[in-house]
Amino acid sequence: MKITSAILNSLVGSTVNLYRMIVPAACCLGMVSCSTPAEPVFNPHHNSPYVYVEKPGAHFSLTEKYYAPVYSDIYHQDGAHRFYLTVTLSIRNVSMRDTLAITAVDYYNTEGLKLKTYLDSVLILRPLESIEYIVPESESQGGAGANFMVDCSRIPGSHPPLIQTVMIGTFGQQGISFLSEAVLTGPN
Repeated sequence: MKITSAILNSLVGSTVNLYRMIVPAACCLGMVSCSTPAEPVFNPHHNSPYVYVEKPGAHFSLTEKYYAPVYSDIYHQDGAHRFYLTVTLSIRNVSMRDTLAITAVDYYNTEGLKLKTYLDSVLILRPLESIEYIVPESESQGGAGANFMVDCSRIPGSHPPLIQTVMIGTFGQQGISFLSEAVLTGPN
């Protein structure tokens, strides 16, 4: 079946209209806190709608901070050469029932200086939803000791998020890929 742009726009429009009904209801029930209904925002990588709000609802009372190690480059050969890598930060809501509020995603270099803030409002991840943030191979300021700090809020008793960084790069015929797990550093 050939999907035309009109059909695709109709499907996307239906999704947006559905969110226009669900999010205000969630606000009224205290599930999320918002002064105006949130519009879904589409990720350009896979066209998935995400919901952003001003602040998480009161029931998201468990706040946590995670440290995710990043290797935007690694040393090779004699240690004087660097192998630059593309980094994907993956944040996954592993709960089949509860939503998760991501309140901050910040990228730091080896010296601990903040290089980039990825969120300017709260991202609500629905059950089993995930999001990725990319550090391109061309980024050379992070270094071998770079990291992401991720703040989230969740309902007490719900599953913590799964947060990983995936590093991948190629040079000539050499390819390398590996992942790192985030660690909980404490309450927000």
